[in-house]
Amino acid sequence: MRDRSRKAYAVVGSALLHVAPLVGGMISFDPKIELDLDLEFTEVELIDPDQLQGAAPPQPEPTPVAAPPSTPPPTTTPPPTPAPTPEPPKPPPPKPAEDPADQHDLGKQSSKVDQLGPTNSTYFVMLVPKKIRKLSFADKALDIMAPLPDFQYLIAGGGFDALRDFDHIIVASPDLRDWRQTFLAVDYRVSREEVQRAIERAAAANDESVEWIEENGIIRGNPRPLDEDEPDVDNRWFVLLEDKIAVYVRDEFLSHVLAEEVGEDKTAGNYVANLTKLRKFAARQPTAGMQIVARDLRQALKRSKLPFQIPDSVELSAEAAEEPELLIRGEFSSVVEAKAFEKWWKTDVPTRFDESLQLKIAKGMFYDPVELTRDDKEIRLWARFETQQASLILGFIAENYARYMKKTPEEVEALRRARKENWLRRKGGKLPPSALDAPGKADAPPATGADPSEPAAPQP
Repeated sequence: MRDRSRKAYAVVGSALLHVAPLVGGMISFDPKIELDLDLEFTEVELIDPDQLQGAAPPQPEPTPVAAPPSTPPPTTTPPPTPAPTPEPPKPPPPKPAEDPADQHDLGKQSSKVDQLGPTNSTYFVMLVPKKIRKLSFADKALDIMAPLPDFQYLIAGGGFDALRDFDHIIVASPDLRDWRQTFLAVDYRVSREEVQRAIERAAAANDESVEWIEENGIIRGNPRPLDEDEPDVDNRWFVLLEDKIAVYVRDEFLSHVLAEEVGEDKTAGNYVANLTKLRKFAARQPTAGMQIVARDLRQALKRSKLPFQIPDSVELSAEAAEEPELLIRGEFSSVVEAKAFEKWWKTDVPTRFDESLQLKIAKGMFYDPVELTRDDKEIRLWARFETQQASLILGFIAENYARYMKKTPEEVEALRRARKENWLRRKGGKLPPSALDAPGKADAPPATGADPSEPAAPQP
């Protein structure tokens, strides 16, 4: 397993670079309309009409006429003073244009997961198992991850259950094509001792051993080949921090992880300090089950056949719900580029979907639900999918990942069955991962190569 294929991250990178900008134009359908109406009513002061006509000559006072003795003098009532004409009510000021982001839960705050990995990274992913583990299609998400090298190493080899043993999973890398560059961080739910034993189990399955070093409350270990003549091609260390956070980090970043204080220059080690606030970062988008950020995409892409320039950065957030909402933000270099993508999405894309009946059906499922808006250089796309649509999308992605990873359907089924059987042997989480190698227990089922004719284990 030492030459775990690099193709896994190449697939992810390819998908991100080619699909993300396409989705990066999808945001909110309602155009942002700004009504700048400055309505000001002039207040008219009421003036005595006599003053408008000028001063009139004084009139002599009339001589009062005496009334007959039998008749009392009439009571003179002064004419009522006319009430002032009320001013017309001022209309309420026009409401400011509502930001389309406020109409969607995922749009209220941007993701900051790019602050949770080493600064040389350009791709960042946060999965939140604590929010997706109860969804009906949660296991399909694991089917997507299952062929990836680190997943096989830790989950299949170590006996972890990614959905139940971790609350958050962070993945960051400067080069998705090289798995040795990958940074991994998790906050785990089992004990620290269980994490150590699971890593040792994974290393043993890979013909490696781990020697643990404890210093200042931090435990670290670097899996090395049992055969001293075999080169150690992966220099990453497992580091178990306090507060149940573990990281898998390259040797050159180890000093930042072990430093007691980050110091004034936080550019190199700031991600370590942020990891202790991991749950706060996740809370910026409290309904999200997954957040992805890709930055500096222009530098990563040598050429593109797309009819528009790809955005400099892409952010994707997916809601943890049975009918999940999806948000994608794409930040372009200029307004012109953002408008070019907007035009392409609204005019060219639907035309392509109309070329066949099959594509028309796909258009109704995956294009029509999408709302797009543009705010200056930023394109935003929103869509809400039904449960069946979300399950179909995950299944489609899993199939293609497995195909790119040269995994047969039988091997994919064996990986899925191994996860389920391990979970059953752990009594649905009542037992820790170490129960898989407890005395008297049968060996853990292999991750690949199992007999596909055997019935699949029941859903845990």
